[in-house]
Formats: sequence, structure tokens, C-alpha cells
Amino acid sequence: MSMLDRNNPDLLFIVLNFLKKLSIFGDNKTEMKERGLAAKLTRFIPCNNQLLLQIALRLLFNLSFDAEIRMQINDAGLIPKLVEILKAPGFRALILKLLYHLS
Repeated sequence: MSMLDRNNPDLLFIVLNFLKKLSIFGDNKTEMKERGLAAKLTRFIPCNNQLLLQIALRLLFNLSFDAEIRMQINDAGLIPKLVEILKAPGFRALILKLLYHLS
């Protein structure tokens, strides 16, 4: 998670993709929750890089199954940002699923 502070888009894509795969398991999700991953993901939503935005949204979707992480997402102010991205048709389905979990 400390690699999320870097600025290299290729590295960030690999890190976000790895975190997305790790987020499937409960122990990893707990660790991400304790380290405040939702707040760190605010940097990528919205993002000029479509791949980073897509993988960050998928990671958020995986994490949104946990009630405490949903509260962290809300506290980080991501809901208005997600609503803003709804205008982009490529992300609409994923964002609607994510907003449904957050509601």
C-alpha cells in the first residue's frame, strides 16, 4: 500500500491490480481497512488515466462488501466523485453497482 504514493502509472496499475486480487480474501481486506485504503484511493477517482480509474473502481467494488469499508468510502468523500463519473458511459455499470452497495 505504500507504493500507492508513487507517480509511475505502470507501477500504480500493477499495485492496484495486485490489491484488487488480494481484496478477495478476508484477512487482506481487514488489513486494507485498518490501513485506510479507501482514503488513499481518492487520488485515483477521478483520474485522467482510464486504466487506473477502472482498476481503482474494481478494487473499491471488491472492498464495498465490508460495512466498515463502506463507511470509510463515505467518510473519504468518494460518493460525489463517483456520481460525477457516472457521465462517462464506460464506467456507468460498475459505478452503479458500487453506489448500490454504498446505499
